[in-house]
Amino acid sequence: MVLKSSWGIVATVDEPLPLLAAFVAHHRALGAAQIYLYLDRDAPDVEALFAQDSAVILTRTDAAYWSAKGEYPQVHVRRQLFNAMDAYDQARVDWLLHCDGDEFLHLSDALEAELAALPDSVVSLTIQNSERVWLAGQDRPSIFAGAERHPVRRATGGLPDVFGASFKYLNQGLLGYPNGKPFARTWHHLYLGIHATKHRGSDGWADHEQKVKSWESTSTRLVYFDGLTPLHWKVKLLRKVRDAHSEAVLKTRLNERRFAQIEAIRQCSGDVETLTTLHG
Repeated sequence: MVLKSSWGIVATVDEPLPLLAAFVAHHRALGAAQIYLYLDRDAPDVEALFAQDSAVILTRTDAAYWSAKGEYPQVHVRRQLFNAMDAYDQARVDWLLHCDGDEFLHLSDALEAELAALPDSVVSLTIQNSERVWLAGQDRPSIFAGAERHPVRRATGGLPDVFGASFKYLNQGLLGYPNGKPFARTWHHLYLGIHATKHRGSDGWADHEQKVKSWESTSTRLVYFDGLTPLHWKVKLLRKVRDAHSEAVLKTRLNERRFAQIEAIRQCSGDVETLTTLHG
């Protein structure tokens, strides 16, 4: 008999309804037992679609929600962290993954079996990520079309020659992040971060001195679309600018590659062709 562990996902979302419908359907088909969606804006159409689906737990992050939390975080990432911990503390699955609405798991083997086979001492499983890219001249029959690019982790040189002018925008070969995202075992009073699982400090937030060792999944990867269209990507990055309030704060929160992307977006303004080239 193959042992199985249940798993779920938490995401803070403001994507349009068709994307969220695809996100939920995809992960339900893979075996997600619970999907926690925290609505970062009013979305009555999303609420109506999932109202009868007991596996989808919707939370309006309205004024009442944030009042109960004690504050409204102006920065999007901090809202994500609040919401992830809220889901973690109420989860009724064995493992919980914190991801975005434009990230989709891809399984090469049974995730439930891999989770169940982990020793009890293992409380974090990192899912390595790839990133969708569009190839020059390739047809784009849907917003999910394209190829995958994986992080270049051990290159000692030559990357500028490989990637050309786009190298200055890339972090280990990716526009986004190269370090994966973790599943955290529930019921262990852990801090479910964006890219790492940590122990909680006395204030309920991450104790950065008490790191959790994470194993790496052999069954699953996370495909990051980083905006399903060039416009979606632009909106995501400009939201970081809005949240930062100042150039100095923005530079401290973003790695130099992400900051370079934002500068390029500012310079190309409404030039759709240039924007598409940057995103692809």
